[in-house]
Amino acid sequence: MKKLLSALLPLFVLTACVGSNNNQNPTNNSTLNSGTLANINTTIDPTTIGFAANFAAQHADLQIAFAPYYESGSQHSAGECSNAQDIYATTIAPIMKVSESSTLNSLWNSDEYFNCNAGITKLVVASITSAKLSIRAAVYDFNNPDITYALIQAKRNNPQLDIQVIADKANLTDTNSMIAVLAQNNIPVYIASAYAIMHNKFMVIDNQSVEYGSFNYSTTAATRQANNAIWIDNSNIAASYTERWNEIRANQATSVYQISQSQYSEQPYDSGVNVVASAKTEVVGKQIYSLTLDNTDIDSVHNLVNAESAVICPISMTALGASCLPNYSYYSQGSYYQNSPFYQAINNAQQSIQIAIFTFTDKALVDDLIAAKNRGVKVQVVADYSQGTQSYSTAGFEKLIQNGIEVRINKSYELLHDKYMIIDGNTVETGSYNYTASAQTKNAENYQIYHNNQQLAQLYQQDWQAVFDQGYPYQAPAQ
Repeated sequence: MKKLLSALLPLFVLTACVGSNNNQNPTNNSTLNSGTLANINTTIDPTTIGFAANFAAQHADLQIAFAPYYESGSQHSAGECSNAQDIYATTIAPIMKVSESSTLNSLWNSDEYFNCNAGITKLVVASITSAKLSIRAAVYDFNNPDITYALIQAKRNNPQLDIQVIADKANLTDTNSMIAVLAQNNIPVYIASAYAIMHNKFMVIDNQSVEYGSFNYSTTAATRQANNAIWIDNSNIAASYTERWNEIRANQATSVYQISQSQYSEQPYDSGVNVVASAKTEVVGKQIYSLTLDNTDIDSVHNLVNAESAVICPISMTALGASCLPNYSYYSQGSYYQNSPFYQAINNAQQSIQIAIFTFTDKALVDDLIAAKNRGVKVQVVADYSQGTQSYSTAGFEKLIQNGIEVRINKSYELLHDKYMIIDGNTVETGSYNYTASAQTKNAENYQIYHNNQQLAQLYQQDWQAVFDQGYPYQAPAQ
């Protein structure tokens, strides 16, 4: 990736500066506009960023998709995509010219790459093509050729479209990352370095709709991992995500063209697991579900990074009719705070809690789940197979099992990358947020909670039941 950045650096200087309203790296405590549709001004204090806004009785149109898109026994090729040659020439070819270690070429020509805008990728691409004024994306991992191509085409078709992307610093050393290609094509990209990881996965369209979830914009997320994503058409929710995007952008995010070489290194993740196609991916992975929410309470939560801080509700959120928690903090002087919407939802559960999670190390959550079990709530957990050998997770799992809670491990995917919870069959929590201390206190994350919506919960229960049934009972690793 260093070689790629160096080779394309002259182009960055020319292209990344054009069309960006925020070319200068802002200092902390600065005021930023959100872009073409700027109606939110955010004064940034890096010690108090993050908020939890509740929007009561909201109406929203939603679309939901689950991944991966994989059909058992079917043969596919990249040639099935009608514009495959253009996608390859625009996205993969520039990287292959300058990056000897990129695996994109082999992925593209393998039978596994047949995304062709299917499943969640189709949902993201549809969001991009609908944009008329602005796109703001904040994504941890960005190497999906289809999504990259959609952004570039949107900019080519509408040069006035204001597209800006924030990515995590890990993209600087990922030889498959598309951030250089985006910058080369007049789309400003900023690297977030103020967090342990900038772990968000969301995109705001025209300050009116948002796509978000557990889905990174990567090839493996689309074809090998279990993920979920929601597109929601609601200006209040979009405003909360725009607010958060501005905070991240102002908090030490640096333009790609200002970086000549990486200061970071990261070992690529190798699961060592053969992907097994399942009934879930054959059926659910093909579909995008649509539904309408009416009179639904929605918590839009954008977490703190400095855990000792209290959060003041942003003026822009109160102006939109949101109520915010006055002291949204997980830790204060060594004691545990549980007044966030996440823990309130768990502690209010009356019948059932169903969890599908990639990483689970939150000790307080373990205690809350046991407390729920003791008051008669049926609690079930399915986690990624990697958690079966991690000491922080296994200690929690063993404690859950000792208290009569069923825990299963899923090994059907390269990663079970979901991060969602269904409560009482009518409340759903989902987003980028793993159930870990780092997600609470060190990372840039987001999640939303939809209260009292049985129709949405049923879609997630369908997905949850599939990954739960694929799993096997957790067993403590041999000593």
